[in-house]
Amino acid sequence: MSEIFTFLSTAFPPTAQVTAFKGREAISRTYEFDIALKLTGLDVDVAAAVGARGTLNIDRGLGAPPFVFHGILASVELVNDYGAYGLYLARLVPTYWQLTLTRHSRIFTDASIPEIIEAILKEGGLGSNDYRISLWNEYPKLEHVCQYRESNYDFIARLAEREGMYFYFEQSEDREILVFTDTRSAHKKLAPKPVKYFPAPPGDVSAGESIRSFRCRSNALPGRVKVTDYNYLKPSLEVKGSAELSGKGDIVLYGENVKTPGEGKRYASIRAEEIAARQTVYTGVGPQFYLRPGYVFVLEEHPRLAFNSDYLTIEIEHLGNQSASGEDLEMLFGEEAPTKETYLATVHAIPHTTQFRAERKTPWPRIDGVVDGVVDGVAASPYAQIDAHGRYKVNIFFDEGDAIDGSRSTWVRMLQPHGGTVEGHHFPLRKGTEVHLVFLGGDPDRPVIVGAAHNAETPSVVTQGNYTKNLIRSGSNNFIEMEDLLGSTHVHIYAPKLNSSLHLGNGPYNFDLRTDGSGHIYTGVNFDVDVMANKTEDVHGTITETYVGPFTTTVTNPVTQTYNATLDETVEGAVTVRYNNILDLQVTSATTQVYKDIVNLQVVGANTEKFDATYDETVTGKMTGTYLASREENVTGEDKLTVTGTQNINVTSNATEKIGGVYDLTVVGDMKTSINGNQKIQTQGPVQWFKAAEFQGFTAGAKFDGHAGFALDWFAGAKISLFGGLKVDLTGGVSLALTLGPMLTITPVAMDMKATNLNALGLKLQAIGNKLEAKGLSLGVAGLHVNT
Repeated sequence: MSEIFTFLSTAFPPTAQVTAFKGREAISRTYEFDIALKLTGLDVDVAAAVGARGTLNIDRGLGAPPFVFHGILASVELVNDYGAYGLYLARLVPTYWQLTLTRHSRIFTDASIPEIIEAILKEGGLGSNDYRISLWNEYPKLEHVCQYRESNYDFIARLAEREGMYFYFEQSEDREILVFTDTRSAHKKLAPKPVKYFPAPPGDVSAGESIRSFRCRSNALPGRVKVTDYNYLKPSLEVKGSAELSGKGDIVLYGENVKTPGEGKRYASIRAEEIAARQTVYTGVGPQFYLRPGYVFVLEEHPRLAFNSDYLTIEIEHLGNQSASGEDLEMLFGEEAPTKETYLATVHAIPHTTQFRAERKTPWPRIDGVVDGVVDGVAASPYAQIDAHGRYKVNIFFDEGDAIDGSRSTWVRMLQPHGGTVEGHHFPLRKGTEVHLVFLGGDPDRPVIVGAAHNAETPSVVTQGNYTKNLIRSGSNNFIEMEDLLGSTHVHIYAPKLNSSLHLGNGPYNFDLRTDGSGHIYTGVNFDVDVMANKTEDVHGTITETYVGPFTTTVTNPVTQTYNATLDETVEGAVTVRYNNILDLQVTSATTQVYKDIVNLQVVGANTEKFDATYDETVTGKMTGTYLASREENVTGEDKLTVTGTQNINVTSNATEKIGGVYDLTVVGDMKTSINGNQKIQTQGPVQWFKAAEFQGFTAGAKFDGHAGFALDWFAGAKISLFGGLKVDLTGGVSLALTLGPMLTITPVAMDMKATNLNALGLKLQAIGNKLEAKGLSLGVAGLHVNT
């Protein structure tokens, strides 16, 4: 009699007999078949057998194709050696099961879930003929997907469960094929004909392949699934989505790492479909082959017509017993020993019209506490490499990836001690800086930086050597230092650019602001400086001060200004200088003052100006000097006054001019002197008048006296006229000499000569009426007195 169940493997000889087996398959679960093998006369190295490929065949007879299960041996156990034969138990699993043996922590960036799954499958040794990814939906690239302390199998499983993907296996002639899908349209019929419902008692083989019992279980459902989250890039965006179910109550899921309302809607729909897939579940039992998870079968001949429909197998248990005794079965499988029937299948199915979604059974890892990493970047830059949101690329130390230069991490936010709409606090971190991270909600896909950490390569700026200091230092050596040492407390702010610094507190100066470069102080409104003691300004270059508004300087104590070089002051408008007390102005070198407009100098007290060298004053416009009190000018050297226009001197009181040396007055044009009162001219030496074409005599309103102590000489080249309105007296103390040239004419009302000696030499004197006419060249009068 041929065997119904056979097992072929390089780990066992062809003579190995299958006595019994038990297997379980399910969508999104790897299958396991525990196969009991009887081996006579030969020994098997169970250690070497592990990992070998094998195939379990179920011969359906009557020329039907075999029902096969391919895989590898996950374990091989020698259960008992009876001497005549040995009893072995081998576990057959798909190659994909080997991914459960791994354990990794790593980060995938800028990749979609299908891309991540395929990369891990290839890494796990599955070739392109070993798997197929048949997806209906599109999956975007994700910034950051983290595998943390979990197997590759669990990592793929939880990602697929979240996204609504699931997998099952095809069995070809020589291998199993892993199939990933996300739509019910991918499920095909496997059985060549419908499955017959035949409620026969156990052991009755008259019905052949059939389902003996077919149960239906319906479960209560919630009424709605809501998914909500928060997107820090769009804080005001309401990220939520929902999907309706037929029951009561809400399921609200927060923190699913969704970014938009559309994503929220999508994930809510997936979760709702996951729940709805278990609303109605059918369970069939019977000796029916060719039922596999992920495939559709058609039930017929059920008395309930509604049950005669298409079903998707989601899970199945296989039990086979070819020759095992009850004792061997219990030894091999314990209480779950296979049936005494040759073959029995228990199938769980849902209506084919229901979209299957795998339950989220795979645990999502949590990262509690902090993990460490290092700031990364695309370049070896001395500056922080951050994005428009101030985020960093970080290499997390548990990441096994070998990508470099910022490609191992997505952009990660850094928590700050202060923030707001415009306010904030951020010291950028450079590439290579160690950081510690936490994960929002423990989710490995949601890291944030909590702070920077010091190490031997990036040491602390405060150590045992400067433990009294509080320091903030940037990568370019800008720093703020706050010293707390008693007696030396200070704050020092420093920028290395041209040694610019501000020092406050202990030091040679309690306030010291300095730079080797230029400086600028700007205030939009008032700027007040109070100095309660001495103030010293040391300027080595040019000083330019511009005052757009009024400028007032008040000094309550003596002022000393020393200019060791030229002083040039330009005033475009009116200038008023008031000295309420003594002004002592000393200029030891040349001084030039240019006033292009009116100058008003008012001195209410004594004013002394001393010029020890040349003083040159040029006024191109009108100049008025008003002195409300005494004015005294002392010139110890030469004094020269040049007036190119009209000069008007108005003295409302007495005026005294004292000239210690020669006084030379030259008038190029007419000169007129008007004296409303007496005039007295006293000379100690000769008085000589210049010669001109004509000299007109004096006009005295009342009286004119002229006194000569020794001699008075009048010389007229042509004519001298004396006019007396009432009387003219010429009195010569010693003599009166008239030397006449061509003509001397004296026309008085009356003329008296007393005690006068008149000598006329070569002179003709004529008196015609009231006219005295004298012709000569010279009139000499000694001790002359003229009364008019």
